[in-house]
Amino acid sequence: MALPFAAATSQAAVQRPRNVLLITLDDMNWDSLGVTGCAIPGISPHLDRLASESVLFNNAYIMTSICGPSRNAMMTGRFPHCSGSMGHGHQPPPGWTPPAHVTPSLSTCLHDRGFFTGAICKSGRLLDATFDMRFGEGPMGCFFEDRDPASFYKRSKAVLAKAREKNQPFFLYANPVDPHRPFPRTALEKRLCARYEKEFAHRKPKPNIGPPEPDTHYAPEVIDLPRFLPDIPEARAHVAPYFDAVHRGDQCVGAILRALEESGQKDDTLIIFLSDHGMGVPGAKWSSYNYSLRTPLMVRWPGVTKAGSTVDDSVVSSVDILPTVLDVLGLPPVEGIEGRSLVPFLRGKTPPDWRKSVYAAFNYMNDSKLDQYYPVRVETDGTYMYIWNAYLAVEGAPRVYHYANHPLLEVMRRHTDPKLRRRAETFAHRPPDELYNIRRDPGCWKNLAGKAPMATLQHALLRHMKQTGDPLLGLFEKHLG
Repeated sequence: MALPFAAATSQAAVQRPRNVLLITLDDMNWDSLGVTGCAIPGISPHLDRLASESVLFNNAYIMTSICGPSRNAMMTGRFPHCSGSMGHGHQPPPGWTPPAHVTPSLSTCLHDRGFFTGAICKSGRLLDATFDMRFGEGPMGCFFEDRDPASFYKRSKAVLAKAREKNQPFFLYANPVDPHRPFPRTALEKRLCARYEKEFAHRKPKPNIGPPEPDTHYAPEVIDLPRFLPDIPEARAHVAPYFDAVHRGDQCVGAILRALEESGQKDDTLIIFLSDHGMGVPGAKWSSYNYSLRTPLMVRWPGVTKAGSTVDDSVVSSVDILPTVLDVLGLPPVEGIEGRSLVPFLRGKTPPDWRKSVYAAFNYMNDSKLDQYYPVRVETDGTYMYIWNAYLAVEGAPRVYHYANHPLLEVMRRHTDPKLRRRAETFAHRPPDELYNIRRDPGCWKNLAGKAPMATLQHALLRHMKQTGDPLLGLFEKHLG
């Protein structure tokens, strides 16, 4: 089948890299790195170094706060209802209507253009994935290799060596599973590893169960508590081992980059880094708040991007990755996608017609069933974030948000501070509309619904829904009256 590529446009000769390296960390908040403001000394030396060589987008947002659909948005340049990846379990969900343009994923685009394609972890839920070499991961990232720097070094070298042997450029999609739960040294980690030891006892060869011991052991009192959480001992104790996982994930990224440097191809490789969404705690992952959706996006284009530069005012999206890669490589664009190329920003320019806001969405928690259907729609301009909790208007969908019984929320419900009790109640029982000034209130504590910026963002959301055939368009029009 012919790919829907538009005709290539003639461009002046530019320095184009031969290869592409796309790295993600799993379930990491945008501000968990030193370069993005984390105050823990030495938390992320390798990613801080990469940022110093790259352009960092300070208003970058992923498409949805659940792994599979978020990664499909990166790899397809499509909104979830356009790619068909709207949850976990079987995708596309029953009744999904394909868009007018059905488009290929990044791995397929590059494979069909002669690239050797490799994936290390987190590729199992990708739609239309084409990889010549693929390393999977254990459930919940509980195999040793899923979070082990030495394994990421070895596997990265294997992909690069095979591409060189075949005399092909490479596309490597490398994904340390940290800091996804279970966090190190927790009861959940012990329980899951014990479970998988039994489940995989008879597999040949038997997998190596249990992540490597991290080098750090951060005390609760020294961590940089994410701003969407209350500063109470229980929250600090819950989150402290997350930062050990962040540091171990950074070491895995350093191992991937070391393999690239030793291959002699770093300056002939486009490097992109981001997190797929926020940490696995209420108010980040599985939600649609600032800590759910904001991501530390870095792009290093040798000879073009200004080292250590930032893009601070323009809002960009994870759907912009696919068109950016094709544009950098000088390949024809894919027609009909929602993403746009970031190449002008990489060259230090802001396009005059760049979008004023970005769309995001949540659909199914896991399986595509009505009792797991929590549709939410979001529009943000980087200053304000508007959230429409659409599931409240869907007949038969749940009315209580799915993580209402999380242990941290139980602690907050019993707290003497009424602000924390209200916070726990809001997380469980959302209002139809939410609006936050995410510059002044990045943790989304004060709902400004009804204030002037809401109407502007509602109209922008309506426009995105109309342009892309969002299945909730009719409900949103009814909501707006």
